[in-house]
Amino acid sequence: MTILIFTALFLVVLERSRTQNAELSAAQSLAQEKVEAISIVGRNVAEVHLAITSHLGKAYDLDKGELYDLTKPTLKSAFKVKHDLERSRALLASGSEADAALSSLSDAFEELRRQYVSSVVRVSFDTDRFDQEMRATNASYLATLTLLGRLTQIALKDHAAASEAISAYDKQIIRSLAIGLALCAALSLVASWLISARYAYDLGGAIQALTNLANGKTSNFDPEKKSRKDELGALTRSIAFFEGVLGLLMDEISVREKNEAQLRHLFESAGDAILVMEDGEYVAANKQAERMLGINAKRIRDYRLGAFADLSDHSLEQLTGMFLGHVNAALQGEPQTFEWSIAHSDGTTFPTECTVAAFVGPDGKKIVQLIIRDISSRKEAEQLRQDMTQELERMVCIRTKELQREIVARRDTEEALVTAQRTLEAVVDHAPIGMILLDTDHRVLLINNWIRAAHHLPDALCRPGSDYVEVLSFILSSTRTSQRSPEALKRILAERTVLLDRRESGVFEDVLPDGSFHKVERRFVDGVGCIITNTDITDLKNAQNDLVRQEKMAALGGLVAGVAHEVNTPLGICVTAASHVSAIIRDFRQQVMSPTGGLSRKLAIETLDKTGEGLAIVEQNLNRAAGLIKSFKMVSVDQAADDSREIELGDYIRDTLQSLTAETKRSKLKVELVRPKTKIMRHTYPGALVQIVTNLVINAGIHAYDGNGGDLRIEVERLANGSDRISVRDYGKGMDRAVRSQIFDPFFTTKRANGGTGLGLHIVFNLVTQRLGGQIECRSAPGEGSTFEITLN
Repeated sequence: MTILIFTALFLVVLERSRTQNAELSAAQSLAQEKVEAISIVGRNVAEVHLAITSHLGKAYDLDKGELYDLTKPTLKSAFKVKHDLERSRALLASGSEADAALSSLSDAFEELRRQYVSSVVRVSFDTDRFDQEMRATNASYLATLTLLGRLTQIALKDHAAASEAISAYDKQIIRSLAIGLALCAALSLVASWLISARYAYDLGGAIQALTNLANGKTSNFDPEKKSRKDELGALTRSIAFFEGVLGLLMDEISVREKNEAQLRHLFESAGDAILVMEDGEYVAANKQAERMLGINAKRIRDYRLGAFADLSDHSLEQLTGMFLGHVNAALQGEPQTFEWSIAHSDGTTFPTECTVAAFVGPDGKKIVQLIIRDISSRKEAEQLRQDMTQELERMVCIRTKELQREIVARRDTEEALVTAQRTLEAVVDHAPIGMILLDTDHRVLLINNWIRAAHHLPDALCRPGSDYVEVLSFILSSTRTSQRSPEALKRILAERTVLLDRRESGVFEDVLPDGSFHKVERRFVDGVGCIITNTDITDLKNAQNDLVRQEKMAALGGLVAGVAHEVNTPLGICVTAASHVSAIIRDFRQQVMSPTGGLSRKLAIETLDKTGEGLAIVEQNLNRAAGLIKSFKMVSVDQAADDSREIELGDYIRDTLQSLTAETKRSKLKVELVRPKTKIMRHTYPGALVQIVTNLVINAGIHAYDGNGGDLRIEVERLANGSDRISVRDYGKGMDRAVRSQIFDPFFTTKRANGGTGLGLHIVFNLVTQRLGGQIECRSAPGEGSTFEITLN
């Protein structure tokens, strides 16, 4: 019967313990989560507030854009805090009072977030509003902290209620166990007295086991006795069961101690100093309080109210009354936040911001939580801001006076600049050359009168801001002559537009309808734009054309002299052969007419053979002279007439080289002509081709070999695209890069001391590119000879 009563008692205790412990643990965990959630929200709100106030303090040194960029991440963090608060509503709103406080907190934080945005915008436009906006921001922040304190108080009440319920339930379990143990012990004593002879030793062991369990130790009871069928076996089994129940209870107590340790860790690791008071006496302090106040948290009960107050301005009684007023206000459900001067244990004082939350515990005690935050840095920043404001005002006054002086000086300078600008515009507008100024986007800044008059530009194109490409298109269309087709003008416009986009400087030539020539030069200036000048080079062009014609006539004269020399040789041979034939015929006639009769068949045959040989020599040299005269006549007529006709390119170059035989012999040049087997028919200007080949051959003898002779290779071929290519290569001394870059420039020569004019290759370049519409390229290196490659499209 005793064992049954004991077992039933423990079964009831165990079942109630499981259910009640689950409910109490859930309530305690929920209260702990509330406290942690409120702490996180409070910390995030404080971080956002400190960041915003720090950013506003920098508004004096930043412009609007920089201030917005600086505060944008913090404002986003404020928006995130709002969403975190909304997500925590289900956890924190556990009753009508908590739900109302949470709704008020959401509204207050939304007002605080709007105040942040408003303060940033207003201070960015007017830094004088800094103090006003800081006060409004701090007021909103204090309202938010007040509501956070209220929620914290509600959560702490829930946690305290859960802790008290757990403590009360633990006491109830202990009382129940004690009663059960007492009952079990009493029954055991009665049973042991009845059957002391049989069970004295075993009952003594059971009593010792129960004593051990009552003291929280292991029973150390022999487990083998559980198999017995008598009352001692039942008692043994009950003791084992009771030991298991106690193990479960100890596990539950360990969980509760773990939860309390976590709360204690949160209390100890808080960034602010926290003091807890009961009925006006300190009962707990965290580690931050030890560091901030210089006290020993374990001896916190030794300190009395007012022990940490700064008594420099008020008496202890006054400070105590003020503090108790804040505590009484906090007991009404409104946490109090105020600034307080705290004294360190070493006597130093520093400003702090205190938050007081208070409530009445289940036992009627007034519990007060005092959170202390050191605001020395903030006070120093405020003082620094005030000092900087005063210094800034002083500097502004000084700078205002300086600016007034600078404004007067700048006004004088601007008037001088306007005068200088007008003078410059007048000089540019009446300059003897054409000038166009462009900005970096190729828009017209200025077009002077010279350009307007020369090209008859309409006023619409001359206005500042006009597109220069349209001006260039108008100029090129007005300079169309017989030498430039519409397609060529389009190509020139496209090429110059590309160079303009590439910002490449260059020099061009334009022909006006009246026949005058303009030299157009572009110069790009970084950060400014482009300067375009037009110069009338008609006189220079006429002089150059005269020199070209003189050079052409000189070449033709040299050709005449050479041909005359070449023709003179075969004609001299013909005269000699003819005289020899005349002498033979005269001797033969005398022998025929002689009365002695010296005529014989042998003599007649010898006379005829000698006469035939002489006539063959005459015929051969006359044909040679006729060929030379024919080639010279064709070349000279083409060079003088300069009309276009169809020629066979290889044959024509061969005839041209034949007419230059005297020049090549004098220069000791050995010319090799390489041509394809198939004929290359081309409709072109033969006179231009003659002058090109002549100048290149003469130029090779003079410059490549210095008159000492050498090899010259001329190759003619037709390319796959239908173009014709003429390559003239020598194996002379070659040219360096500096010389090669100038060889086609007019009047550039390396033989000026020897009578060179510098027009030979310039004439070749103009004839190839303008007259024949082709391209010419020179490849050369010192010691490797030179190659002139002409491509005719």
